[in-house]
Amino acid sequence: LAHRIEQPASEGDQRNQPVNREVKVRQQKLAFPAVDPLKSLVFTLPGGRRGWKVNVGGSVPTPAVMSGNLYVTDGGHKFFSFDAKAGNLVWQVETKDSGPSAGVVDGENLVFNTNSCELEVRLAKTGELVWKKWLASVLPGMPAIANGKVYVAHRDGSRHSLSSYDIKNGNRFWKKPIDGDVITAPVIVNDSIMLTTTGGSFYEFNASKGKLVKSAKTTTMSTPIFVSQPSDEK
Repeated sequence: LAHRIEQPASEGDQRNQPVNREVKVRQQKLAFPAVDPLKSLVFTLPGGRRGWKVNVGGSVPTPAVMSGNLYVTDGGHKFFSFDAKAGNLVWQVETKDSGPSAGVVDGENLVFNTNSCELEVRLAKTGELVWKKWLASVLPGMPAIANGKVYVAHRDGSRHSLSSYDIKNGNRFWKKPIDGDVITAPVIVNDSIMLTTTGGSFYEFNASKGKLVKSAKTTTMSTPIFVSQPSDEK
């Protein structure tokens, strides 16, 4: 694998042209011995870097890591918590519905959607269910959490909505219409929540009150990225 890096010319270089140098990166293929499911295999890479491997089965989405624990689903009916340093299993729970999304964690709570209907909030420390709520026939994206609130996009009959819930008890604060599914996750910055939909639209809402700040047709569906500019433009 070769990667080309351009460097600015030195001050005395009258040609004022980039200086190119090629850096070769050696790829390594790691071979792991077979281990029992959910058993951690700890290994050390050349150079002293350490890692671990665990077989959870199924299709694994992006894990969440907080306070020394890693949270991940097997894509079927199970959610796991592992010690992030050594890979030891802390807890596992089984969900009634299949296909849990990637989880989001705020330190105390783990929040995720299941593929067929429900939003679940569990204690991050033990996996104990705090509350769950049926929202729609399909929940293709993942929730977001901030300041004691859960935000999730869902179908609402033949329409689509973005809703905000109290993370402690599931009481709904507000629900606002949007024009399609959200297949990624909303992004929260300060008191703004931003998202894109399969309808090709970008939305920004006030996270506290649910007031629509702006919307625009963009033909994009990826997760918005917030960049702070000197003028505070988004």
